[in-house]
Amino acid sequence: MMFIKLFQELSKKDIAFAGGKGASLGEMTQVNLPVPPRFVILSSAFERFSDETNINVEIDAKLHTVDKNIIHTVEEASQKIQAIILQTKIPQDIAEEIQKEFKNLGSKYVAVRSSATVEDGFTAAWAGQLDSFLNVTKENLLENVRQCWASLFTPQAIFYRFEKNFHKQKISVAVVVQKMVESEKSGIVFSVHPVTQDRNQIIIEAGYGLGEAIVSGSITPDAYVVEKEPRRIIDKNINTQERMLARAKDGGDEWQSISKEKRKKSVLDDKQIMELTNLVLKIETHYKFPQDIEWAFEKGKFYIVQSRPITTLRDVNNKNDDIIKFIKNHKFYKQLTHPFMPVIYFESIMKSYDNNPLQEKLNIKKLPNVIEVLRNKFEGWDDQNIQKITNRKEIKLVIDQGRKTMKQYNGLIKILLQQNYLKLKNDEFAEAVKLLDGICTEIYQTYIYFIHEFFETDDKDLVKLLPEVRMELSGFVDKIYECCVAFVENLDKRFKDVSETVLWHSSFEDLIFLLKNPGSIKNFKKRMRGKKESIVFVYDNNQLHIIKNQKQIERIISILEERKEKINVVNKITGNIVFRGKSKGRVVKLLEKDYPNAKGILSGKKNYILVTPMTRPKIVPYMKKATAFITDEGGITCHAAIVSRELKKPCIVGTKIATQVLKDGDLVEVDAEKGTVKIIS
Repeated sequence: MMFIKLFQELSKKDIAFAGGKGASLGEMTQVNLPVPPRFVILSSAFERFSDETNINVEIDAKLHTVDKNIIHTVEEASQKIQAIILQTKIPQDIAEEIQKEFKNLGSKYVAVRSSATVEDGFTAAWAGQLDSFLNVTKENLLENVRQCWASLFTPQAIFYRFEKNFHKQKISVAVVVQKMVESEKSGIVFSVHPVTQDRNQIIIEAGYGLGEAIVSGSITPDAYVVEKEPRRIIDKNINTQERMLARAKDGGDEWQSISKEKRKKSVLDDKQIMELTNLVLKIETHYKFPQDIEWAFEKGKFYIVQSRPITTLRDVNNKNDDIIKFIKNHKFYKQLTHPFMPVIYFESIMKSYDNNPLQEKLNIKKLPNVIEVLRNKFEGWDDQNIQKITNRKEIKLVIDQGRKTMKQYNGLIKILLQQNYLKLKNDEFAEAVKLLDGICTEIYQTYIYFIHEFFETDDKDLVKLLPEVRMELSGFVDKIYECCVAFVENLDKRFKDVSETVLWHSSFEDLIFLLKNPGSIKNFKKRMRGKKESIVFVYDNNQLHIIKNQKQIERIISILEERKEKINVVNKITGNIVFRGKSKGRVVKLLEKDYPNAKGILSGKKNYILVTPMTRPKIVPYMKKATAFITDEGGITCHAAIVSRELKKPCIVGTKIATQVLKDGDLVEVDAEKGTVKIIS
């Protein structure tokens, strides 16, 4: 056989042509685990199909149009590539070999599953990206094989290959054809608890009928936690299941009702739980790595239909100590302090630094190192390591990209803001959450160049245009923030058993988990245990880290606060000039915590020097009475720069330390010709 191998002919070494799924099933067959028979259509069949029909050239051309950060380019490429594959006839010799082996299997129904040749590595699982088809018959076998080949190019699979940098290497797909187990019960097992990451616990999910109902989130399964040593069941979460996915008379799938007496019973009894546990531990021992396993139960026997490495476990050698060492050895300046905001808002901002598409186009060697601390309030720190953008063409590129992104998503943001989320189904709400995550990340991929003030130019047109674009982006981002808050508030109304505090501390992934598993509030609470405390995002040397370990976080906060207190008292402060001139006066300092009471602090004052981290629109009426402005942050596009030019008053921004060094009532001299602030007394 040129294009097919039986399971017993394959092992874990054969991923290159059998794919991760096919190689794993072959390996388990070799060690006598209960795997339904029988064969794999090798990746060479797909390659021959695409080469002989010449569609490989068209596929490559379509993939070259993809920019993973622009959603519609992924979707358009996917649609066109899949149409090409589905409309192309399979070469006759390949088709005959597949049909012959199907006949030898001696089963009316089979499961047909995709198996990508880069699938299920330790650091990148393709799980859920490719398609599977159940209860396939001789009549629709070849069509479903083509569907599996086409699923290598679904939008999520294309995005995944670009996200994991697989797009520059050859990726193919094999197809597993397996005797269909008519599951009475089925489910998933994690040989390490995926939430607590306790390596002495496994968690079993079990439901009636076919396992695809659990994988897709259509039903809420039972969950059993089993301790490895000593071997015992330590927790059961029994859920009511009213329907199950089963084989229809015509060979397709259909939903069937479950009898009332079975609905509230445990899907697996204790004996079955322990039998499955023993199988799982045998698999984990063989692979010497934690496994994510799919199982089925038919006529008193368990079958293993898939096993792959768990790729989401924390590195055993925790890297947090390296991060703390990094923070100790770098200078970070406190830029922002705000009341606590939803974690999802900051999560997307930080993701915008990772693989930022403009970074390469602008030849930016390294984006600034950034720390965001979320506890009872939000604090932002960065190292001010800015590689200035001075080229007019490059500045215009950032401006055009920002306006293009706003135009592209403005309508969607309006829809998200106007949506009645209480009337949406859970799946529809989950899609809205995914959509907002993508929009927020994409807009910040441009906006961070304004936040960090990358621009340096004397071009009069650009000096006028840059602040305008920044304010446009700021307005757009305000709407995104409103969406984030709306999501949290509506989820709080929908899930009354989950505290609002926990929802505010949830990531996008956490919220989607909740919406996909609405019956598993207990599991969600376990998943969120400890997350209602502090969270730290660290972006260092072009790598993003999310730290939730409270002891590590306290060490980070301590280092940052200690650094702030050690700033030497100086007589002169320097910064960037955004409007020239000179002024002398007494300092009035306005910190972020003071802004709610800004009117009371500034009313009646005149001829003062305003010192603040950054000005805001709400204090513009009072800024008219000041004679000069000094800020910790900002550049030519910041709010203080805009207002100072309008009011024609001296302004120095980006001093980094003004609010930490200067005190209320200090007499200072602002020289916005030289960019200095001198303390007189």
